[in-house]
Amino acid sequence: MSVLDPLALDPEERLGPRAKKIGLVLMTLLILLILLFLDGAADRAFIYVGF
Repeated sequence: MSVLDPLALDPEERLGPRAKKIGLVLMTLLILLILLFLDGAADRAFIYVGF
């Protein structure tokens, strides 16, 4: 493997600290959105069932 091979480096080292931080924020927002969606879907399901 040559030094220029992008797969030889970790993705974090390739992107740099700033991109890693942005990715972390995006992942957190995505998880929060999924949790909110699941919470809303659960509420709707309970209302639909009649609880």
